[in-house]
Amino acid sequence: MKRVIPFIVFLLSVACGCPGLAWAETLFLKDINFNVRPDGSEQACFYFSAAFSPHLFVLEGERPRIVVDIPAVSRWNGKARQPVSGNLAVQIRCHFHRDIGKLRIVVDLEPSLDFVIDPMLDEDRHMLCLSVRREDRWAGPKSSSRQRPPQK
Repeated sequence: MKRVIPFIVFLLSVACGCPGLAWAETLFLKDINFNVRPDGSEQACFYFSAAFSPHLFVLEGERPRIVVDIPAVSRWNGKARQPVSGNLAVQIRCHFHRDIGKLRIVVDLEPSLDFVIDPMLDEDRHMLCLSVRREDRWAGPKSSSRQRPPQK
């Protein structure tokens, strides 16, 4: 009888959706979508199973990349590398650190280009989107005092 009561309490908590009694919602990456938008920007969207708090940073240099760390992830069963069909983004890499429960997502970018990165977190849909577009350092109103350097 001692074993039956906890099992019944668990079944009731799952059936009625009582908070605090059911198992905690596990966090994992469900899907990755990549697309090139009509304006030439590229967007990578990551869909998760529950709410999450990403830590985003950018590494510049010869191998520029966007890095997103997601703590408290329970599992990752997807591909380690996913090539993408973009002009700015080269591939998306994912690695799950089982020992600390952290998923690291890396978006490798094309070297020697300037980028603008626009992250968007949709907490209701458990989604993080990273939009990348090329930065035109010479954009803006044209004037006689601001000219492009000569092409070599």
